Amino acid sequence: MSEATKPDKTRQLSQEQMNSIEHLLQGKSDRAVAEAVGVTRQTIWEWRNHDPLFIAELNRQRYEMWKEAHERLKSLANRALT
Repeated sequence: MSEATKPDKTRQLSQEQMNSIEHLLQGKSDRAVAEAVGVTRQTIWEWRNHDPLFIAELNRQRYEMWKEAHERLKSLANRALT
C-alpha cells in the first residue's frame, strides 16, 4: 500500500495536497489544479477518489465553506425582511 493511501491516522496531508484542496474549492478542474500545484492530473484524481484523508479534508472544508455561505445568506435575508 502506498504512503498516500496508508490508513495511518498520524499521516498528514502534504503541502501540495492542501494547496490542491484550496484550488478545488475555487472550482478549478483537476487539470488546472495539477498545473497550479505541480503534480499530474492523475495524481489529483487519485487523491480525490482514493485517498481517505484527502477526501475527508476536502469534504470538511467544503462543509465549512457552505456553512459560512448559508449563514451570510440568512443574515442578508433577515436584513432584507426588516
